[in-house]
Amino acid sequence: MFQALHKIEFLSVSLSSEAMIAVGIALAGLGLFVWLGGPRWHFVSALLSGVFAGIVSASFTPEQFQVKAFGIAAVTAAIVVSIFRKRSLVFVGALVIVFSGLFLSALPALNASTDWQMPPVPERAEGIEKFAPADTFSIIADHLFYMAGMIGSHIKGLSGGSVVLPAIVAVTIIAIGIFFARIVSTIGCSMLGSLFVFSGMIVLLLQKGSMPFSGIYYRPVFFQTIIICMVIFGSASSLLLCSTKRRKPDREKLKTEKKNELI
Repeated sequence: MFQALHKIEFLSVSLSSEAMIAVGIALAGLGLFVWLGGPRWHFVSALLSGVFAGIVSASFTPEQFQVKAFGIAAVTAAIVVSIFRKRSLVFVGALVIVFSGLFLSALPALNASTDWQMPPVPERAEGIEKFAPADTFSIIADHLFYMAGMIGSHIKGLSGGSVVLPAIVAVTIIAIGIFFARIVSTIGCSMLGSLFVFSGMIVLLLQKGSMPFSGIYYRPVFFQTIIICMVIFGSASSLLLCSTKRRKPDREKLKTEKKNELI
């Protein structure tokens, strides 16, 4: 997998800086809202939940149907989360944890794989150093779907034992979420937001010519610790700042009580 990510690092130098900055800021900015206050920013939580669900769906879909699968899953998940809010965010949190666990289980096979036929890139006109913004967006989407498909194909190749633990964790999270929906949904939002903030920062670093994937590959424990700390901090922030809504007092009832007191 590092081989593919290394190619992306070199390719990013020739991508449009404006498009890369726009994508990076969008991912990191929206992720920031969900990371620190997901239960309150329902629209943003629904949007990012839809994007993540779409990526997961595209991971297990044949290449020719990836875009359709992404669109259907993204719209469906976004609508469900926007309607049911924190109850549905429990399932989003479970999805994030399970997919992350499956990804980590498949990571050794991904790193050992040498069959990385990266998507073709459009040809640039002579004398032009960087791709146009439209071509850059297309290249980013193509590589995202390609990487998602490769990850999904290796996850599908996992043994049954590797799937049992994430499944147990998912069921446990959902069961706990039935009784403690606010806490579980907050943790789920923090994880989802951390993922998008981290992704946005990677895109911005790629735009600057840095090699973030190389840094993550050679120091995985350090970056895993950062993610864990982000999830803990984001969860604590949401629980403290996003208080539960209190029921508004019935004005008619208050007026009646005041009249009775005067009588």
